[in-house]
Amino acid sequence: NLSFSQTIQESKNEYNILLKESLKDKKIVFMLDEIDRLDSKDDILNIFKVIRYLASFDKVFTVTAIDIEKVGEKVGLDYTHKIFNSKYTIPITTKSEIHDFLKVEISKKLSSFITKENFEKLLRIKVIDYINTYREIKNCYNDTYILCQSLENGNKNWNKYIDFEFIFILNLIKSLNFDFYIKIMKDKTLTNLVLGELF
Repeated sequence: NLSFSQTIQESKNEYNILLKESLKDKKIVFMLDEIDRLDSKDDILNIFKVIRYLASFDKVFTVTAIDIEKVGEKVGLDYTHKIFNSKYTIPITTKSEIHDFLKVEISKKLSSFITKENFEKLLRIKVIDYINTYREIKNCYNDTYILCQSLENGNKNWNKYIDFEFIFILNLIKSLNFDFYIKIMKDKTLTNLVLGELF
């Protein structure tokens, strides 16, 4: 129960002593993600203020994953660079890395719904070439897994009535272009056309 001292600096010093005593050789790390997806400049600036404030305490660190160019467009690159002490650029993912990740990791995770061979056939469909990020894969995988698992719980023979491939491609379209997905869902002719082209 520390009370605030006369000045902010004195209070901060007292909290730093408390952090050092209570944490000993440990640290507090805050992980922040998806700030670049915020539309409002004020929202981004408010989070940056929190990051600066938290990181000003001893034993407290923040790790923030952002698209620095997107955030820079909203709040200015100079300001963005001032907030973070160390910056590490993650290399752009190649198409072959994405394909290998799908072929190895995602194929394994979905193996209770589709064989490895059939999943590899699915990866030969051209729409796979439009995947650019692991986030798109994650969204597609999550939606596909959740739906297939709920179908499985309701009826072990669900795949006699609906193809896994149909579910996967529809979720892939949703993760790549949500507006287009909504159009497909509203227009049966378009659904048949798109999925007919794919299969």
